[in-house]
Amino acid sequence: MKKNLFLYAIFMVFAALFGCTNRNQINWLEPLSSSGENNNGILISEDSIHTIKKKETEVPYVIKIPQKKTKACLDTIFNAYDFIPLEITDKCVIGNITKIIKCKNCFCILDRENKNVFIFEMDGRFRCRLGDKGHGPKEHVDAWNIAYDEKKETITLLDLSGRKLQFFNLNGKCIKELSLYLLFTDFEHIGENIILHTEKSYNKVSDIIDLYQIVTVDSLLVPFARGCKTSEKLRQNFSYASTFKKNNDKVLYADVLSDTIWEGKEKCMTPFIAMDIEGNKKLTETEKLNMTDYSFRERRSRETCVFRWFVTPQFISMAYSQEGTPVQGLIYSRNTGKCKIYGFNESPKRLGDYLAKSTIDGVLSDNTFLKVIQPVDILHAISHKGVKESLTEKELDMVNKLSIEDNPILMLVHPVDF
Repeated sequence: MKKNLFLYAIFMVFAALFGCTNRNQINWLEPLSSSGENNNGILISEDSIHTIKKKETEVPYVIKIPQKKTKACLDTIFNAYDFIPLEITDKCVIGNITKIIKCKNCFCILDRENKNVFIFEMDGRFRCRLGDKGHGPKEHVDAWNIAYDEKKETITLLDLSGRKLQFFNLNGKCIKELSLYLLFTDFEHIGENIILHTEKSYNKVSDIIDLYQIVTVDSLLVPFARGCKTSEKLRQNFSYASTFKKNNDKVLYADVLSDTIWEGKEKCMTPFIAMDIEGNKKLTETEKLNMTDYSFRERRSRETCVFRWFVTPQFISMAYSQEGTPVQGLIYSRNTGKCKIYGFNESPKRLGDYLAKSTIDGVLSDNTFLKVIQPVDILHAISHKGVKESLTEKELDMVNKLSIEDNPILMLVHPVDF
């Protein structure tokens, strides 16, 4: 505490001498929690924070989304399906799967609703739960988000209410805690740094960082880069979230008001995917600035809206809705540039065809997608004409053991190379 007061006094003197100009604005950031190893305040200046620029370059992937509602047969899109029932015990009852990460040799599953993070073996057996709930050291108040550090083979948990990050090994042991200096809702490990997705969080403690939706920090959460600035007007009037995902050693970022998905890290961002949506009117910058929740909902009701996407080295998956129609799925081949559209299959040939419907929930590996299936969906599927007769021996064994109260099942979706 005394050390912080001393540093703050130095900051005040420094700010009085040099901080009066916009060119070298200075902020003092206090840790938002007292339980982290980084329990000292930090000094940041406008000159010390690099601004991540958007650089207009040729777009590698342009995906055309037509108004015409044509659907391909699922056996021409998905080659096979595998099912992994997640073990259920008194220690691992899953309420709702918010996020799935494939780690070195296991699945890490976030259940935000119940403030839990579970680790399961690749065959679905329960391994451990990360930490305990509480307000003490190495306990978490909530489990808002998770990320995997491939280099260190650790899982990081964002305790947003507790204002800290917790770092766990793959056996569930908490090895470190760091206090937050800034608020954010999502994050990814890129090399030795962490890229934060602040969304529209109120970071009024730092006018150098506030309103920037992407912030890069070092291993002690000290910020050194910022990008994708929003406006106070949009923060107040527009609550729809942008999308943020990891793609190898970079992140992908998509503003909900844009038809472009950007790729980058601390230096710059370049266009990665452009969505050419037939029939949609391109928003002007003025229209984006004046967007409200009501006007956006009204626009979505009459135009095509892409609301979920995932990227593998070979494929891009998207889910989108169009006026008056059920959700459609789209698979784009990065190798050939070909695109196939699918949706609910009224005449499924396989159990997976019935369950695939139109959305993907995650990525398992280089070219395998994940979908979360509830037991009730499988029990309903086998009552559909032709599905039960198509079950493989392994699927039939799973169905015979299934209870409606079981944990969700992970369905692995293997696309065809088309």
